[in-house]
Amino acid sequence: MYQRVRMLRVGPLFIQVGGWRDAWRSDGLVVDLNPRSVTAWGLLILRRLGGKHTVTWGHLSPRSGRDSPTRHLRKAMRRLSRGFVAYTPGQAQSARLEIPDQPAWVASNALYTRSQLLRPWLAKERTNAIYVGRLEAEKRVHLLVQAFALFVRSDDKDVRLTIVGDGDQREALEAECMRLGIENRVDFHGWVYDFDNLASLYASSFTSVSPGFAGLGLTQSLGFGVPQIVADDQPHSPEIELADTPGAVHWFQGESIESLHSTLDLTYANRNSVPLDNLQIHIATFYTAEAMAEGLLASVMNRRI
Repeated sequence: MYQRVRMLRVGPLFIQVGGWRDAWRSDGLVVDLNPRSVTAWGLLILRRLGGKHTVTWGHLSPRSGRDSPTRHLRKAMRRLSRGFVAYTPGQAQSARLEIPDQPAWVASNALYTRSQLLRPWLAKERTNAIYVGRLEAEKRVHLLVQAFALFVRSDDKDVRLTIVGDGDQREALEAECMRLGIENRVDFHGWVYDFDNLASLYASSFTSVSPGFAGLGLTQSLGFGVPQIVADDQPHSPEIELADTPGAVHWFQGESIESLHSTLDLTYANRNSVPLDNLQIHIATFYTAEAMAEGLLASVMNRRI
């Protein structure tokens, strides 16, 4: 159901070689809203001249923010298209305000189906804090390890730290756990792809933590009814608007280990309220594979939803 094509890089730009004929002939086409894609520009211009229905899909603004010098290029790409597909309702609303005469659809980044998220789970004792994601420097997982060490020393708590993922920082993080004397309290699972296994890890967690920028992991955690601790100084992905959902996010201050420690204490004290049903229902309504597919299909068919 897909065609693999080659990608050629020329400095910051890239060209995808292959599939152009199918893309040109299609009644409806979705292209990446990425100013570095020569292929996207070419298809947008050619199909606009040919009167064909083409929409863009991606981030309304780059991660560097609304004032990025490339923002006007993204807007130019959108003007060449017949509409825009956003990742979140908030971004769709912003897009409509910027170009009022152009439709905007929502295809929220989704990981699971509605039926998966609404499955009944056996109640478990909430004794773990969990991190799921890449173990890279930009994700600042070392802050979590150091804050967790303070957290378990401040009281005689029977708690553990669950780390799911892998990356260049894994060995350094394992060494840091040894240095802090908490190696017997921290479980490194590597990547966990099986839904039931991952759901079981979340089912024993009272909070998830995002020491770096938050994104799809926030959607995942809330889908299991588990609130997330999030840094207040990071260029988060659009999914951060989920922080407006009651109980979804607890903020900690920048790179403050003490602030993260205090926030872990707060979420642990509220562990008996987890899972939060309102979070699960919200994600199961707006952030599922079905909702994502519906938004994309509506954009290709130029149908209002």
